[in-house]
This record gives sequence, C-alpha cells and structure tokens, in this order.
Amino acid sequence: MHGRTYRIADVDYEGQEKGEIYVSFGGLLMMLKVDKSVSKNFELDQRLFLLMKRTE
Repeated sequence: MHGRTYRIADVDYEGQEKGEIYVSFGGLLMMLKVDKSVSKNFELDQRLFLLMKRTE
C-alpha cells in the first residue's frame, strides 16, 4: 500500500520522549510510535510505501 504522512508529533510516553507519525492510506489510518530520533527522518506530506507479511 502507498500513503502519505499527515501529522508528526513529539509526545512524552511513560517518561520517554517518543514521536508519533500518522499516515493515511486513502482513508485507512496508521499511527506509528517511534523513538524521537527516528521521527526526525520523516516529513509532512511524504509518500510512504508499506509492505506487510502475515506470519502464522
């Protein structure tokens, strides 16, 4: 799937600085909670490609 980032926020999560990255895939929304250093690599309106594999 391909989507775009629409919001990037820095939050305090359990006493640690974290970043939240919100991505929209044409109405299907995803929030990623990552380290603050990782969230610096993302920009607003950036195109992303998501590949997921189901494991059993």
